[in-house]
Amino acid sequence: MEIWQEFFKGRIPKAIYETNIKFGEKTGLIIELLNDDTIIIDFGNIISFRVLEEGFVQTDIYQKDEVDKYKDSGFSNVIYRVEEGKYAKYIEEIADGYMNIIDYYHFIIITQNYNIDIITEYLPELYIEKSCN
Repeated sequence: MEIWQEFFKGRIPKAIYETNIKFGEKTGLIIELLNDDTIIIDFGNIISFRVLEEGFVQTDIYQKDEVDKYKDSGFSNVIYRVEEGKYAKYIEEIADGYMNIIDYYHFIIITQNYNIDIITEYLPELYIEKSCN
């Protein structure tokens, strides 16, 4: 059964963020959430990620009762650590046993326009760049 837990709880201000995704061999995966301040979530090298348009994915992609727990607050926490998630199970299925020999994490970032699933061996780092305005 899928279980969501708020991650970086209370550290990311509630806001409507524009999302900027940077991904490459040198940087790994960096998610920037842009508003008055810039929130940077640095995952480093990852195993997998997917980006889905927020509006149509929450009904069948994720467990409804877990989504409903956070939907009323507008997903104010932005990032959630997921146990037993469908996306992680899919990656396990296609990884030919590799996922059974490593420890990994499944995260979901929910923004105004996107749901971003990340499978990684490492915990992300959080940076907040304050606006000069």
